[in-house]
Amino acid sequence: MEKKITEFSTTKYGLSKFLYKPRDGMNYYAEIFFKNGTKEKYKLPKFLLEGVTVGLEQKNSKEIILFLTTNKKSLNKLANKEFELLIHRDGLLKKIDIKFNNVDTTYAIVIKKDFLLDGMNIITLIDDKNNPILERLYFNYINHTSPKVNIEFKKNELDSLVFEIDLKKKFNGSMNLSFSVLPSETYAYMQNQNILSTFNLKPYVKGNIENPAFYFTDFDESKAKELDLLLLTQGWSRYEWKNLNSPPIEKYEFEQGLDVKGRINMKVDIDDKVILFPTKYHASTISSIMQNNFEISNLILTKGESLNISLLNKNNKLLKPKLYVNTQAEFAEDILETNYSTITTIKIKEDLVSYNVDDFIDEGAVELGEVLLIGNRKKKAESNIYIASYLKNKVTEITEEIAFNFQFITDIIKSRGYDVRVGLGAKQFDRVSIRVKTVQSLIGNAALTFPEPIIYLDDQRLSDFDVLYNAPTSDFESYYFQKSGASEGTRGAGGVIRLYSKRDNYKSKNSRPEQSSEYIVENGFEPSKKFYTPKYRVFENPAFKKYGIIHWDSDVTLEANKKINFRIFNTGIKNLIFYYEGMGGEW
Repeated sequence: MEKKITEFSTTKYGLSKFLYKPRDGMNYYAEIFFKNGTKEKYKLPKFLLEGVTVGLEQKNSKEIILFLTTNKKSLNKLANKEFELLIHRDGLLKKIDIKFNNVDTTYAIVIKKDFLLDGMNIITLIDDKNNPILERLYFNYINHTSPKVNIEFKKNELDSLVFEIDLKKKFNGSMNLSFSVLPSETYAYMQNQNILSTFNLKPYVKGNIENPAFYFTDFDESKAKELDLLLLTQGWSRYEWKNLNSPPIEKYEFEQGLDVKGRINMKVDIDDKVILFPTKYHASTISSIMQNNFEISNLILTKGESLNISLLNKNNKLLKPKLYVNTQAEFAEDILETNYSTITTIKIKEDLVSYNVDDFIDEGAVELGEVLLIGNRKKKAESNIYIASYLKNKVTEITEEIAFNFQFITDIIKSRGYDVRVGLGAKQFDRVSIRVKTVQSLIGNAALTFPEPIIYLDDQRLSDFDVLYNAPTSDFESYYFQKSGASEGTRGAGGVIRLYSKRDNYKSKNSRPEQSSEYIVENGFEPSKKFYTPKYRVFENPAFKKYGIIHWDSDVTLEANKKINFRIFNTGIKNLIFYYEGMGGEW
């Protein structure tokens, strides 16, 4: 005769838990009643007669209790052996020693949340032979709340709306954010994944997670319980313990970028070398020549980028080489596996799919013939696109007087208290060395004691400073010094310097050296492209309000305690919704 033990209900995602104490020789079933009136009966899996189970409860806002439970039969194998409770994730590890006695079958371990790791914790019990006995996932929300953004409308300005943006919570350093602005009635942004769930949840859990963004949106105590239920029912983490304890098999050589390989089709001497002039992301590189062949590895090159290569003889004279060059990378076929069992078929609302291109045109619109306007173009000075909005009022413009007093840009850097050395020393290729003069660390390492500054040229970080060798100050438009280096965190001990080129001199500054051969990269990385808002003909119609895009900016930087102006096109729509995601030093 069947007897009901307990009853339970599920969350909207079909998850639930219940407690029962099984007895040997008994079969157990779960009877599920669905909303449509049907029911199904499922046999529960058989339990083990020996072993250890784990339970987890919130003691209070600052502590959790971990329960390890066994039975008398198991104590004979567990008692007086050294067990360890490992709390780990991503190479981080904390350990608690566990010892079972001959009497007790339940052990309660109180753990402070500030002892746990921020975010995901993988809790694994291992025996005296380092075998995993059980595992439990727990997400520690302490210090893990996301900052909220203040967005305040300030004014109408011509055809634009100007908003002021800052963070509600004080923080150190800077944050890089992406903003999307859409009509409040939009259907275009229905994400079930966000940056928090992508980084904090998906990498650690096996199988499909339904609407992972739910657990990190408008977080409260109820969300914490539902996330813990998900981690309980999803089982073990996605990483196999045996793989963590055995070295991986290397299938492919590690690559970072592309390899430039070439052959010199002319006579070269044994001491001759090849020099690759500065590229978009790299300073000058010198390579040896072996049997008329050369190779330069791990370069970040974009499609259409120009490579300028010269021959450098033993007298340090540049010669124009006759050569063959190509760029190579080890490409492997990457197949996207589709698990159709995780796809749910849903009925789409009719009003979600009933629009076409013509619906973005107002019914009262009149198509006009082509109108040709002829006039004289008035030249207007444009702002430098490389200067971030929060730096507009901080940069120092280079005037004729500054250019006259400081012949080279390195002279300005030297005047700001840096130790600047120009020219090749013995056994080194760096033509420009820049370091701070004051001691920044007592570790003894020269790179830490007198660190280099981080230097950006037109918003591109320099890997070395050779591009500044004998660079005239008159070729630069402005500069900015941040001696504290706060925007770069611990890497900015040497400060941050931002240099901006004159835009009308950009091509001449980067023109091909006379004694060099040019090669155009064909199979490089795709260059970053600017987003342009589609030019809609009309905004006040249902199609635009549900699927239109008002604005998107993927590179918004917020600094500590600073406000920035955020400008978007004025579509006339009164109700807008802002979506933002990003990361910074603390998040």
